[in-house]
Amino acid sequence: KNAAAAGGSEGDENKFGDVDLLHIITQNQQENDALRLELTQLKCDNFNLRSKNEYLQYEKQLLLDQMEELSEVNAELKHNVVELTEFCRDDGLLREELLAKDFEISRKEDELMALHAKYDKLESEFT
Repeated sequence: KNAAAAGGSEGDENKFGDVDLLHIITQNQQENDALRLELTQLKCDNFNLRSKNEYLQYEKQLLLDQMEELSEVNAELKHNVVELTEFCRDDGLLREELLAKDFEISRKEDELMALHAKYDKLESEFT
């Protein structure tokens, strides 16, 4: 009986150990499943982040291209402003010359009118 009882208790210990081992294996499987699920989620997140990064790199390149175009347009505008400034300066100089010529023409017309009046007076004196 003692041997049977001892054997029985050994069998119960093994059975108890098997239950613990089965519980540990089940717990490990659950942890592995949770870790696999977390790994899958992290892989999805990584894929999403890579996709967003590629999109942002594309957007960055577009912005750099637009900045380059704006720089070219800005340089062209600066050139046009310089040309316009020179044109306005030349226009002002030409306007001054035109006013001077207009004044000179007006003065010559006045002289011609005075000479014409003198001529008419002289002509009337001789006739």
